[in-house]
Amino acid sequence: MNYKEIKEVKGLPVLGSILDYKSDALSLFLNAARENGDICTIKMGPERIIFVNNPDWVAEILAKRMDFFVKSPSYRELELLLGQGMVTTEGEVWKKQRDNARHAFTISSLNTLIAPIKDIVTDFSHNTVLDGHQRDIFKDMLDLSMNIALKTLFGQSSSDISRYSVSIALENASDYVIKRLEAMIKLPPHIPTFSALKFRKEKSVLDRQIIEIIKNHDSHGGKDCLLNMILENETDHDEIKDQLLTFFLTSYETIASAATWTFYFISRYKRWHKIIKDEYTQAVLEKTADIFELKYTNAVINESMRLLPPVWSFSRTAKEDITIGEYKITAGKMVVVSPYCLQRHPGYWEKADDFIPTRWLGELYSHKLNRTFIPFGAGPRICLGMNYARMVLPIIIGEFCKRGFFETSYQGYPELKAGITIRPVKGVNGIWKCLADDKVT
Repeated sequence: MNYKEIKEVKGLPVLGSILDYKSDALSLFLNAARENGDICTIKMGPERIIFVNNPDWVAEILAKRMDFFVKSPSYRELELLLGQGMVTTEGEVWKKQRDNARHAFTISSLNTLIAPIKDIVTDFSHNTVLDGHQRDIFKDMLDLSMNIALKTLFGQSSSDISRYSVSIALENASDYVIKRLEAMIKLPPHIPTFSALKFRKEKSVLDRQIIEIIKNHDSHGGKDCLLNMILENETDHDEIKDQLLTFFLTSYETIASAATWTFYFISRYKRWHKIIKDEYTQAVLEKTADIFELKYTNAVINESMRLLPPVWSFSRTAKEDITIGEYKITAGKMVVVSPYCLQRHPGYWEKADDFIPTRWLGELYSHKLNRTFIPFGAGPRICLGMNYARMVLPIIIGEFCKRGFFETSYQGYPELKAGITIRPVKGVNGIWKCLADDKVT
């Protein structure tokens, strides 16, 4: 077979595009896709990665032919933080872990968590909206999502643990891993550099806290939390620790990111605030609220996650030579897929860079949902916590919109940083304007 040549993104001699990746990875990949087509090579120092941005080829990599690929070496860096959790494991170990945890994330299991989540969000949103001062909504959403994660994962309130120490440890440990992911040359993590020693200290804080939570649960029991459901099928404390840390980090970070960007878009496209407020308020008043069926609220969340998905890229390594379309990917090559780029593909999305929630209200986009909208990944390894996020986000957005409007002065995007999630470099700052009727509730 005569294979087509894969175009290479123009970069610097020797370094390639590594400096562009460090300064603005999102623009690097988006421009690479729009200038070079659905497949291209990007030189990153001594390595060349293959970037794929065609929905059919992405489906082959993540689903139909997933057995031809393994997790890329970058996941070894994540393993430093997450251990042998579901994000980093493969093969039979991963299948066993997923099977053991699957029942905890069904809609019927998650429905038992709606009331405690709503209580947390109600209290938090009331206090936040009434504050009246300049706030960084990203910081607020990190605080809120941590409160929710502690309660729903562990059955703990934020006062039951050293919440501040966990937050700082998680932030610092994540930063260390991100820097290693970006580094061209990295020392083995066991070498006692200052940053490695600091990471070990932060990781030990997280491990000790989660082990303590597991021990307390063993002693006192618990209900209405995911830990309780997971422990039904798992007894190895080390494995449980890694799984819980994985669930905690992924839920805490991704929900905070998704909620932040949804409020950012609502602040810029103000008419959606009243639509969400009215829909959510009516559903709560009638006590018939099916969180998954709030069509306008979920349309806005979908469109926000289309433009700024929490997890912006996935990577795999080819185990053997494989043909994708008319191109050959040789064994050992790293392949990158980016929801951020695929979900802005102008060949599949009309006005791809514009915020248009109405695109989610008809039948037109049902097919695209399965092909070009992958904020939670795709295939057998699709995020197990997808239903959890789909439940938590409408409650956060609805409760806050019911109480107030987040007013910002941004005309474009805040400065973005592509780390584990898409984060604002300097926060998303604004003021909550309290709705008149909330002052007396």
